[in-house]
Amino acid sequence: MSRCKDSILEMISSEPITLMNLRYETNCAFETVSKYVDELESVGKITHKKGKFKIFYNPKLGLEKIEFFEIMLNNSVRSVLLTLMHAKNKSQNQLVTELSKSHPTISRTLQILQDHDVIERNFHAPFRTYSIKDKLKIISFMKDTHPRLVDQMTDNISEMFM
Repeated sequence: MSRCKDSILEMISSEPITLMNLRYETNCAFETVSKYVDELESVGKITHKKGKFKIFYNPKLGLEKIEFFEIMLNNSVRSVLLTLMHAKNKSQNQLVTELSKSHPTISRTLQILQDHDVIERNFHAPFRTYSIKDKLKIISFMKDTHPRLVDQMTDNISEMFM
């Protein structure tokens, strides 16, 4: 195999990746990446999901993990999720302040996370807080879809469960 083809297969086997990031990280020409991706897909070594972005991944990963990867491509979703991983509960106002994002952005982000059954809303009169439903599941998903992000979090994992 060529250096580009080996690199593409290794990257996709280790974690899902978008076509644009694959092209950028392999440092191969777009046409070369497209050619090898098609070859690898035709023999069943990789597969893809087309949505807003074309995501290539190892066929052994479940669709639920790929959908998680897809929502994590959104910077606001990733920021809110990581913030909630380090806290027991956070209100929308706390997230707005901590992340320096607008109320509509945080509101939309919380809705996306609720729609994907990642967080739960807790009512405390007169306000609401949000928390991760299953931190172990999210960490498991992140290990399979964002291993570098999990490596950065490793030092703080024990405090996430306090």
